[in-house]
Amino acid sequence: GGGGGPEASLSRGGDGRITRFPLQAAADNSSLPVDVVNALVAPRFLALDPLFVPPLLFWTDPGFEGGSVMRANADGTNAHQLFHLAEPSGIAVDDRRQALYATQQVRGASLVWSSYDGAWQKHLTRETLYEPRGLAVDPVDGSVAIVEFDTFARGCDPLAGGGYGSLSCAQRNLGRISRVSCAWTADTTIDAQP
Repeated sequence: GGGGGPEASLSRGGDGRITRFPLQAAADNSSLPVDVVNALVAPRFLALDPLFVPPLLFWTDPGFEGGSVMRANADGTNAHQLFHLAEPSGIAVDDRRQALYATQQVRGASLVWSSYDGAWQKHLTRETLYEPRGLAVDPVDGSVAIVEFDTFARGCDPLAGGGYGSLSCAQRNLGRISRVSCAWTADTTIDAQP
């Protein structure tokens, strides 16, 4: 979640919904969570652009049509699929550049850029990510930090050493955080700033 409004905190519910929780409780204790988007298959990761007019929600849903990146207005209206992405995991928005980033929870995944309307997508990395799980955008330079779950930095053969290789593989199963520069030229950004 995020944003400056009194109800800007967003959460994924356990039964296929996105719920907005008030940040401040009313004096009479009447502040209750509000379901914003319902009837979702399997929503996972959530991002918000509270500055866009109207404010937008983006989320990944690996259960919708084999994997999808979705979008709706922050009030839940106009929910729809932006594009298909098998096993979608992390998602982040760069509100300054109106850029959406997503990735897949598979070895050999790449970082995908999309326009807010889903009309354009581009793979930004050469399929070198290992089970990425989370993304964050640096608002200053537009670079994207990627949390990778399994890196297996060195080769791993679970059958090596007479079947004892799985012990050494577990020792090499290291996560990492990578940073991808997503430098944009001034003519490709909304605010004409690189």
